[in-house]
Amino acid sequence: MEEPVFMDSAHYQPKRDGTLAEYLKTHNGISCFPLFRGYSWYKELWKKEYLMPGSIIRLMWNVGRGDEHFLVLEKDKLQGIGQGTGHGGREGIHHPKEILTNKGPQWEAHRLNFRKIKEDLEEKIG
Repeated sequence: MEEPVFMDSAHYQPKRDGTLAEYLKTHNGISCFPLFRGYSWYKELWKKEYLMPGSIIRLMWNVGRGDEHFLVLEKDKLQGIGQGTGHGGREGIHHPKEILTNKGPQWEAHRLNFRKIKEDLEEKIG
């Protein structure tokens, strides 16, 4: 039997973490970044307008290889951020579905639309 990888279940899970907006309120990039697994959460973040052009996706490999960063260009386009000295992403333009697989690494979302997240939290309260 395969041993569980440390933090393999640290990604967002609604039953444990509440709504997406509630999770993003505490995982806001200041105390810690939001962590996800798979393409479905990318689609949900985009649908809710939390993810936008200019956001960053960071693949968290955690297995002796550098993490990869991708710039969100539009809904179905990610661009690998250079192969500089550290944390580059695969060069070129990629569909998020090919990068963010359920069998691939967990990923962080950076530069989210926190104005929209705040609006959604206020709507829930009001």
